[in-house]
Amino acid sequence: MCFPRTAQEQHCRCPRRYAITREALVDALERTFTSTSHFAPHFIPLALDKLSSSVRSALALSFSLIQSFLQCC
Repeated sequence: MCFPRTAQEQHCRCPRRYAITREALVDALERTFTSTSHFAPHFIPLALDKLSSSVRSALALSFSLIQSFLQCC
């Protein structure tokens, strides 16, 4: 899966070098949120919102993010 960067890329297949995978996005966001406690005011509402999701992957991601956040900050 890749996320298009422009409207033109939305209807065509993204070149491999520009593809952003779900895993890469999740890893980057996790590293960002856990880099400093200053993100706590933004992180906590996001995590709580994801916990109310019925999508299992969103729940698993939320628990993982909360665990990482509590370990570092």
